[in-house]
Amino acid sequence: MIDGAETVSMRTNLIAALKATIALVLIVVVATAALQLYSSTKGGDNEEVYNLIKDAEMLHRRIEGSSLLEGFDELLATVTNEVPDDSSEVEVAILNMVLSAKGYTEGFVWLPPTTDTLDLLASLRREGQLLQSSYSKLGRAWSAKESGDESNQAQYCEEAKQFFEQAMSLRDQNTTYLRDQRLHIEHRTEQ
Repeated sequence: MIDGAETVSMRTNLIAALKATIALVLIVVVATAALQLYSSTKGGDNEEVYNLIKDAEMLHRRIEGSSLLEGFDELLATVTNEVPDDSSEVEVAILNMVLSAKGYTEGFVWLPPTTDTLDLLASLRREGQLLQSSYSKLGRAWSAKESGDESNQAQYCEEAKQFFEQAMSLRDQNTTYLRDQRLHIEHRTEQ
C-alpha cells in the first residue's frame, strides 16, 4: 500500500521528468526555428540545400550519446527482468524517452524542405518515429508486466527491439547520406 509521502514523491518525480522533457522539446523547437530563419535568409538553391543538410546534420548529431540512444538496452532489461521498488520511476523514464523521441522527430518537421531534400527529411522523421515506437512498445510491455500478462509483455518487448534496431539501421544510413551530401556540395562549390 502506498502512503501519502510516497504518492507525493512519485508525483514530484513525474512532474520533474515531464518538465525536463517539455524543456527539451522546447529547446529543439526553438533551435529548429532559429535554424529555419537563418536558412531562409540565405539565397540560391544550392546554398539552400547545403544549409538544410547542415542543419539536419546538426539536429541528427545532437542525440549522439544521449539516453535516447544509449538508454534503450537498460530500460529493456528493466522491463524484461527486474521488479523495481518504485514502478513509477520506470514509467517516468519510458515516458521521458517517448517524449524525447517525439521532440527529436519534430525538429525535422520544422526544417524548410526543398524538392531535393524531401526524401531525406522523410527518412530522418521516420528514424525518430521508429525510436518513439520502440519506447512506446516498452511502455506497453511494462503495463503488461504490471498486470501479469507475460505473453503480451514478451511480444511488446520483441516489437520494441525490432523498432529500435530498424531505427539504428536507418540512423546509420541517414548519417552516411547527410555526410556524403554535405561533402558533395562542398566539393562542388570549391571547384
